[in-house]
Amino acid sequence: MSAYYKGEEGKGYNLNKYVRFNQYGLYGVNNQEVEINNLEDIHKNAHFALTWEKFLLRSKHGNGYVSIDSDKHFVVNDNNVDRIHIGNLGTKDSPDYGIVIRNSFGDDVFKTTSDGLLRITDEIYIGDVGKSTVRIGNLDAFREGVDALGAPINIQEVFHAGDTNKFGKDSQFIVYEDGTMIAKAGQIGGVAIGDFDSLKKLDIEANLGYNFKVKAGICSPEVLIFEVKAKGFAFQKMV
Repeated sequence: MSAYYKGEEGKGYNLNKYVRFNQYGLYGVNNQEVEINNLEDIHKNAHFALTWEKFLLRSKHGNGYVSIDSDKHFVVNDNNVDRIHIGNLGTKDSPDYGIVIRNSFGDDVFKTTSDGLLRITDEIYIGDVGKSTVRIGNLDAFREGVDALGAPINIQEVFHAGDTNKFGKDSQFIVYEDGTMIAKAGQIGGVAIGDFDSLKKLDIEANLGYNFKVKAGICSPEVLIFEVKAKGFAFQKMV
């Protein structure tokens, strides 16, 4: 049984726009020159469907569409890629519930699944893009380093703050993927970072009497305190 859309001014019928009820279920096709021969055709082309296999509601927008169905749940498609997908990210037999956002190439840039973890594979801007001074993610900036065997490698920047440049070259604070960082401004323990320029290292020599001793499981002295000052170190021992 089919109900066709009536033409302009009540003249004739549009045979490509109809609602049909048959052995597959109830479904509607909106002005599409497609041939419906099976359930797969219905699920691919119908604007709505209630079949023996699934429920489907689809709204066309330009070349893309927004759909709600009993398999994927909620999808925004640009005609090539499911750009936004909320619901079952897995299969009917092995569901995995979450949210995924993809770029135009189909790469996941934001994803959370049944395990409760959040994955961001691109970047986060704090504020407006182009004006943000804080960026987090796999950034387009690297520093040179070496691996465990001494071979040269590029170490990726994953966080920077204090610069609107996308490469963060003038950022005041930078963190790299290996956990190292660069801080150009601020304070540590009340001491300005700029005051550390001339400080390289501090050696504690045993002949100064500051060696640690362990007796019966007790370490002596219990505490060593290093007090950092602008022009050098003041050392204090507490027992």
